[in-house]
Amino acid sequence: MVRVWVIASANQLAHIASHLAYVSIVGVDCEGEKLSRTGRLCLIQIAAGDDVFLVDVVAVGCAAITRYLKQFFESKSILKIMHDCRKDSDALLHQCNIQLQNVFDCQCGFAVVQRQNWESNSKYSPKNPFIEPLPISFAKLLQIYCGITFQGKQDMKVIINTDPSFWARRPLISTMIDYATTDVVYLISIYRMMWVQMMNEYRSMAMERSLGYCEFYRNRPKDLGEDTALISNSYRRPNFKQFVDVTSAKVILRENVTTAIADTNDNDSILVQ
Repeated sequence: MVRVWVIASANQLAHIASHLAYVSIVGVDCEGEKLSRTGRLCLIQIAAGDDVFLVDVVAVGCAAITRYLKQFFESKSILKIMHDCRKDSDALLHQCNIQLQNVFDCQCGFAVVQRQNWESNSKYSPKNPFIEPLPISFAKLLQIYCGITFQGKQDMKVIINTDPSFWARRPLISTMIDYATTDVVYLISIYRMMWVQMMNEYRSMAMERSLGYCEFYRNRPKDLGEDTALISNSYRRPNFKQFVDVTSAKVILRENVTTAIADTNDNDSILVQ
């Protein structure tokens, strides 16, 4: 069973920062109001072992994020598994002075797995080849690797289109908590399945592409738009035939998370059971 903790004070944040110093791999995601350097970072989700920490940036403030999580995010010994980290990285750098390091991005990983299997198709004979457009959505990855249909993704798009300030609203409601938890709780499992599929040279390629994703927006000059031609084409949508065999890689899924917020004082995180 996954334990979900809502972190809404500096004391709580200091406590989980000390815990995260001893982990080697985590799943990470961010939510926000027009998430970017100019938007508003509202929530950081971190999955570590059987725990998911939902760090309420609206409550604790960016200064506290910098103070307690900068070392964690910039650590080269802690692998962060993310899905499309480009805007997350942009927001973390320009709002919290945090330069995201050592990331495996599942969107990049999926593209590399497909490239490997296409380039090596004389050796690989997938039983169930398919073609997927890139970049691939997280909902689609969940379906492919974990057999899970994440209807909440589409529902959330409708909500955010109606209410762009959705992630800035407080208190965090069960819909927010469930969605935010699902966004990170399967990331490590997906990464491990992808990693097994990759040969060494393609593993290096996936890490290089992930670094490019981290730098995609955060390193661009402030006055450039997202679609500027000055952004390197190296990390744009890949253009190659796409095959992948996931029949040999399955995991035992965790139980679904239900949400019931317990009473707490300022020194204790909120546990969502």
